[in-house]
Amino acid sequence: MPDILVYQKSDGKTISIPEVTPLPECFTTIAPLTGVDRWDGTGWTRDREEWLARCVRPERNARLDDADQRVRRYDYQVRAGTTPTESAEKIAAVLGYMQELRDLPETAQPEGFTWPEVPL
Repeated sequence: MPDILVYQKSDGKTISIPEVTPLPECFTTIAPLTGVDRWDGTGWTRDREEWLARCVRPERNARLDDADQRVRRYDYQVRAGTTPTESAEKIAAVLGYMQELRDLPETAQPEGFTWPEVPL
């Protein structure tokens, strides 16, 4: 008998097994769409919490760090009495952007997700 590729319903991992009939209940021949899907009994659906943990939060945190460096540089320049490299208006936009990033775990949905625009 030839081997077939199947997917474990518990974690979506691919394995090769001999073709058997019927297929054991713990496997499906339907491939998950992404690495953050879970089996819902009839098909794969995106696990929002796993998507947030693996795809959104790490990138969001990196973006927050980048934005925070801009704000801190501005703050240091103002405290030192030097001319800031960015305007107060631009830094206000960066602070608003940072809040949008912080709100993402509450508001973001996998379908149609886009990142907030980085203020330039």
